[in-house]
Amino acid sequence: MRRVQVAPVIIIPVLVILAQFAVVYATPKTGNFSLPMTMLAGFPYRVEPLFPAAVAVILGFGLWRYTGMGMISAVTASLLLFLLPFAASYLLAYYIAVHLPFQITSVADYSNALLSLRPAVEGVCRLLVLAVCAPTFRSLSAWLLILACWSGATVLLLFAYLDEVVAASYPTLVEVATVLGFAAVGYQFPRAPKTW
Repeated sequence: MRRVQVAPVIIIPVLVILAQFAVVYATPKTGNFSLPMTMLAGFPYRVEPLFPAAVAVILGFGLWRYTGMGMISAVTASLLLFLLPFAASYLLAYYIAVHLPFQITSVADYSNALLSLRPAVEGVCRLLVLAVCAPTFRSLSAWLLILACWSGATVLLLFAYLDEVVAASYPTLVEVATVLGFAAVGYQFPRAPKTW
């Protein structure tokens, strides 16, 4: 009997969609599960760990399943895929709050600056880990494609939202851009998965 192998370009985005639904239903009805932190300058910083943790596990699974990486290495890569973007985005928030106070005059300005830069910083951190683990993520075209979907589309949608162009459909469009970014990630994985 012949096995049907589903390409990672389909598996990875489907897992991300399932993770998004799981995070939405796992959070309390009062709002997102987040851990509030306060920066030195007094600006708020919210850590929402559920979806980034799910993304790290999904990408670790992709590394294990499609690149032939060992289980221990894939778990280590998953930890780095979670911790490195978190640390980089926290440092970005700290830099915006402390070193740019003359340009950031309100919490809304701070939030907009953080929302516009955070996807790019987190995307670059994830791609750095993926590039170390898998050679297919080391090409410039892969980086440009994935960052255009992850970061570029999210930033463009943020500016369109702030200009009230896409006010009602903003969350849906951000989720579509995220899933397209993960489809681009899945496209970069080798097409011949290892056998079970």
